[in-house]
Amino acid sequence: MLTVAVHHQGEELEKAAACAVLVDLLSGELPAQGNLETLPDLFILDETPEVWVHLCEEMLRSGFRLHTHAPHDSSLGNRSPIVITEGDGLGPLLATIQHCSRDDLLYPLETWALPATHGRDVIERRVNAFYAVGRDDALFRELLSDGAMRLTVFPSSLTLSVACDNLALAEALVRKAAAFSKLEVHWDED
Repeated sequence: MLTVAVHHQGEELEKAAACAVLVDLLSGELPAQGNLETLPDLFILDETPEVWVHLCEEMLRSGFRLHTHAPHDSSLGNRSPIVITEGDGLGPLLATIQHCSRDDLLYPLETWALPATHGRDVIERRVNAFYAVGRDDALFRELLSDGAMRLTVFPSSLTLSVACDNLALAEALVRKAAAFSKLEVHWDED
């Protein structure tokens, strides 16, 4: 089962606030109580890759250009960033990611969606600077406020981070992508 939750800053959103839509992979077979170390490994890109693919396709259709960054120590680190401008590049990228999905060093795997604006090249340089300066929180919030989105893949979850004023768009993109899931999808409305 997939559980989707929308996280926002409350009634009074500060301008530079970050919001997120979280997609978590949960198995209906998990025991209510138990040792997490004895549970089977769950990998969201193995169990429901179509959600990631359709979410990326929706971002491309919305005019974004995708830049995927893998941690430097991972097997994909020397290829980062991987730039995708059309949907036909997603299949080969997914196959490459799935090939090393059980590599602990792969996570977090981050795909930045850069908006189609006249300043996209500046935003792209700032994304690269974000990694060069050690993931600076102020720069992260600035990138989101400029319209960029970051889709982060962890072994069993996806997180789409956006500026809070883009939360409705992020939720709509995730709803469209989740509709393609082979798994049951539960929206946590709390």
